[in-house]
Amino acid sequence: MKIDIKEKYNDLINAERKDSNSSHVKMLNISERYIFIGIDLETQHLNLILEFRGGEAEELKFETLPKLRGLRIGKEYFNSLGPIEKEYTLMFSQEKDQDQEIFISFVQNLVDNILLMELSFSQAIHSVLERWRYFFGKRNDKKLTPQQQQGLFGELYFITKWMDKFKDSPPILIHNWKGPNGYRFDFLQKNIGIEVKTTVLQTNTVAISNESQLKVTKGLESLFLMIFNLSQLDSDDGDTLDSLINKLKLRLSQYPETLTLLENKLLDARYEAGMYSYPNYFVNSGEGYRIDSSFPKITELEKGIVSIKYTIDLNYCTSYRIDSNDVFNLLEGVYYDE
Repeated sequence: MKIDIKEKYNDLINAERKDSNSSHVKMLNISERYIFIGIDLETQHLNLILEFRGGEAEELKFETLPKLRGLRIGKEYFNSLGPIEKEYTLMFSQEKDQDQEIFISFVQNLVDNILLMELSFSQAIHSVLERWRYFFGKRNDKKLTPQQQQGLFGELYFITKWMDKFKDSPPILIHNWKGPNGYRFDFLQKNIGIEVKTTVLQTNTVAISNESQLKVTKGLESLFLMIFNLSQLDSDDGDTLDSLINKLKLRLSQYPETLTLLENKLLDARYEAGMYSYPNYFVNSGEGYRIDSSFPKITELEKGIVSIKYTIDLNYCTSYRIDSNDVFNLLEGVYYDE
């Protein structure tokens, strides 16, 4: 069961506003670890306090921790803090000019990773700090480009359609979602690769970003291109990127570890919640293409050429087209593929 960190901070803030003498630190009601949230009464900045267990204080090398603008990290000694007596703790503090919503979202992700993911305490701290470096360092609310939004929408829509088709299966496909982590395919299950692309309106072309994206290599049994044709709407039909993600998160509420993994991957994709309430996308159609040695593609570069981007006209690829259900059926019984 995930803890709603935002709700806990709001309760603390509201209590302080009503009574300035109220406690400025609150211990979360969990058994796995002593965790406290707090508010600095002078600056109104928020903080998080984590208990060290075993040799965690020695294992966590402060000099190697990623530095994030607007976030202070330090060891804090307490003579008495709830059940903690005369011990050091790990404190994360919101600094001046850092957005409170960003800090709360960071704390939610950090707590989820510590409690739900199979990582050591030190590994969880390092991985979350690396993941959030972009969000603490960015300025002027930089958003994903329209192309990046469409691409992310397509990959998430593929996940939701897989979940629709295999309702009784755990949502393990999310473990095999490689797109946000820079892999050349969006999904890799066992020895089957899936690359998801989106097109808009009547455009029947897809952009390929490099020579490796459609390359069938040894050990890869098959590779498929999944195309979703989208319309952008001003009405409430369809889904925005935000609404699609919110629906997916709701469906994953009974799988807290997988939900945390999804949130980690969305952070890797540099998605920030609440910034994509427009446009609405409506999925007109979806179709698959089998990629084999004869499919039109560029997989080798001439000497002196270091990178390439190109566009494929799908009107010339009809002989490779397969029903989208056939693509999904290949992933029936999908398992966690490391």
